[in-house]
Amino acid sequence: MRLRANHLRTACAVSLAVLLAAGCAGVAAGQNEGSGHATPRSSLSYDVDVSVDLDAGTWRGRQIVRYVQKSRRPAREVVFNLYPNAGASRLSERLLDISAASLNGGAVDVTIRGGELRLRPRTPIAPDSDVEVALEFHGRAVRLQPEDSDLSAHVNDQVSMILNSTERMRVMPGRTTTVSADAMLLGNPFPMLAARGGRVGGGQRRAGDVVMADAATWRIRVASPKGIDVVASGNRSASPGPQLTVFEGEGLRTVAVFVSRGYETALVEAAGARLAGVCAPVHAPAGRRALEAMRGAVEYYAETFGPAPFRELTLVEAPLAPGTSSASFSGLVAVASAYATDIRGPEGKDLPGYIRDTPELMEGEIEFAAMHEASKQWWGELVGCDPQRSAYVEDGPATVSAVMALEALRGKDAAALAIEQRLRAPYRVYRMFGGQDETAHRRANDFPNWFAYTAIVETKGGLLMLAVRERLGHERFVEGMRRFAEAFAGRIARPEDLLDALAPKTDQALRKDVEKLFERWLRQKYGDTDIGAPEYAVAAAPDVVTKKERGPGSPFEWFGRLVVRKLVQVGKATAKPF
Repeated sequence: MRLRANHLRTACAVSLAVLLAAGCAGVAAGQNEGSGHATPRSSLSYDVDVSVDLDAGTWRGRQIVRYVQKSRRPAREVVFNLYPNAGASRLSERLLDISAASLNGGAVDVTIRGGELRLRPRTPIAPDSDVEVALEFHGRAVRLQPEDSDLSAHVNDQVSMILNSTERMRVMPGRTTTVSADAMLLGNPFPMLAARGGRVGGGQRRAGDVVMADAATWRIRVASPKGIDVVASGNRSASPGPQLTVFEGEGLRTVAVFVSRGYETALVEAAGARLAGVCAPVHAPAGRRALEAMRGAVEYYAETFGPAPFRELTLVEAPLAPGTSSASFSGLVAVASAYATDIRGPEGKDLPGYIRDTPELMEGEIEFAAMHEASKQWWGELVGCDPQRSAYVEDGPATVSAVMALEALRGKDAAALAIEQRLRAPYRVYRMFGGQDETAHRRANDFPNWFAYTAIVETKGGLLMLAVRERLGHERFVEGMRRFAEAFAGRIARPEDLLDALAPKTDQALRKDVEKLFERWLRQKYGDTDIGAPEYAVAAAPDVVTKKERGPGSPFEWFGRLVVRKLVQVGKATAKPF
């Protein structure tokens, strides 16, 4: 396909660790202006003009991408990732399309395959030459009705994933490109130059994130209708008009645009940065709690791991579909609006009994989600990773950081409960319903679905970091994490880079011990020994314990009962593997 060249600028789970586990959508991002980390200035830059239409659920615009061709030989093609299309196997599933393209002012041949855009210029691009790519694009978000994205839909999706944890399930495109009546989240809605080794391709997706991007300079000008509020990655600049908002940032790895109508905004300060919370008025109490939790976590992370990699960080209540509970982008954290539901209040009266009877699994989860996603501003955004080959380089540090922040802010008991609910319980539930122990060091897409991936990769990655912390001691562990942040700010880190930061080779005895931990948790299968054997009796129990009858059992037992109650409700006689 050949598109015309155009040079005109247009103005345009247990608890969440189980119930949310399969849907965590950790997204990589990067560093904003004002950070204390010494991130090299990137030669890659994006200049975007985009117009958004909330009612139609669409966006369209134009972008100029500039970079220096870094290759030993002339390049015959340029590859961009179209992340909203990741996993699309049919034309009708595409959410982002290209209508015009040019390279250094000349025409190019254009090929789109799934989530990948390939541009082939008439003349190969010489090494070390300046490149300017102009693209015009238009996209549509996945529209969600209230019943498609409420708390019941999210919980039912997670239970279904658990009961079918060994089956291969396809992830549809648009996990973070969604719209409801009054809000729209556009996650990485623009064509993004593919990082080395980070091509999305055209294959189906079953698990793991796909976003692997180089840190870049971004300027995004968003045009919106009157009465529509806009937030985006980067720092808000002086808007030249009431319907045009400008965002700019250095070292951003991924970007998002969030538009809403009638939502409330709350502002706080933390670690020299401005934090904002944007939510629907009905969910204002939950939004304030989540924002306060994020404020405390950001202050802890900045003090413990180094300066915040942003000047502005916004927490938004977004219309996310079942299977996606939260997501992080550079300078923006999104949490599904379903988890702002007040189970004990008027909103909760229409929820199924098996949800109302287990409020312990829900209350406080939006706060922990905010803390966990905020930690990814350091691990995954400031420091990047390959999310398909070694996601634990991001997930491990992010999880242990959130647990440490919870311990500092709310005490050791709260941290211990989080470890049980968010790390150990997903693995044990996965095994309880037939899943087999696997190594964490494997491609994410090799797992049959998100829950299996979460139970193995996220669980073992987080517990690995807790084991290393115990071996090193808190102070030495923090020193290692600070070294990791400083050395790889603005870069993509590998597993061996994390190992080197935590246990330098100069201390051979310590290094050997930490290497053994990495080997055991990532490349061997000791899940039942190190995490806990599956308790089949919970799934097979003939009695369904209600809230009034339940004693002080573990969160794992509570969740096992919840699954059983769901099975009873839908008429299932037995549960896997029985």
